[in-house]
Formats: sequence, structure tokens, C-alpha cells
Amino acid sequence: MNQIEYIYRLHINDLYNYGTHLGFEKDVVKDSIQSVFEKILNKQKFDIVNTKAYLYRSLRNELLTEYKKSIKSLPIDFNHQHIPFEIEISIEDVIMDNESKITLKNKVDAVLKELSPRQREIIYFRYTQDYSYEMISEIMGISVASSRNLILKALNHIRKNGLNTFIFSLLF
Repeated sequence: MNQIEYIYRLHINDLYNYGTHLGFEKDVVKDSIQSVFEKILNKQKFDIVNTKAYLYRSLRNELLTEYKKSIKSLPIDFNHQHIPFEIEISIEDVIMDNESKITLKNKVDAVLKELSPRQREIIYFRYTQDYSYEMISEIMGISVASSRNLILKALNHIRKNGLNTFIFSLLF
């Protein structure tokens, strides 16, 4: 197995999940992932320090390019790179019975919908993917300090709306 195939197999599921969380159709995500790896294969030299961050950023850029092609008037402000980002919460059966889970899930969904798309995206990277602030900042194209501030603002909003951070962190 060559290096590119190994990288593909290692990251394909995470890339696919990320693309679908951004709200893109499954086929568009699959095609975009393929385009990213085709571009890598066509490169003479593959000299990348952080492969995972490179792949996420490349996929994000590829999906945005596809989105620009498909829609003439864009509701997304690409100067600030705001794109819709959805997070679906899964709650362990061990935590609560079904009725409590549904109530908690609805509350979490409501609070997450109040966050900005960038805040939802950074919550996904930090708590679902367990990425470091450095990796998140590289993927999202922001500074480490900005990524910390964005997480802090999101967590403050979550706390202010009555969700315990401990319970919230268990959800992811």
C-alpha cells in the first residue's frame, strides 16, 4: 500500500463526516474528497507538515468551490468563510432513560442552533474530533488565539442557556 492510499484509508471516514456536517449532499462530498486526492496524486512533491489539517482545509475549499459553481447568488459570506455547519448529537444510553435523552437532546439542539456556524464548526472539531487548538486554527484558517476565543464564546453561550458543560462534553 502506497503512502497516498494509506492516508486515504486513514482519513476517508472523518473527511466524509466533516463534509456532511457542513451540510453538503453525500455525492458532492464523495466527489470533492476524490478531487482532493486526485490533486494530491498529481502533485510532484507531497511535502505537507500536518496531513490531517491539509486534508480538511482542502476538502472545505473544494466544497466551497462546488457550492460557488452551483449557486449564482450566494447567501454565504466567503470573505468571512461563514458556511452552514450542522452537528447531530448522539447521547449514550447509559446516561439517561429515553425520555430524558429526548429532552436533553432537544435542549442541546436548540442551544447549538443559536450558535454561529463557525462556533458550531469549532465545537465539532474540539469536542467530536478532539482536535487541538493548533489543528483547529490551521483547518479553519484562524489564529490559535481566535480559535480559543471562539470556543470560549460558544461555551459561555452554552452555559448561559442552562447546559452544564460537563453534560455537554459527555454528549460528544
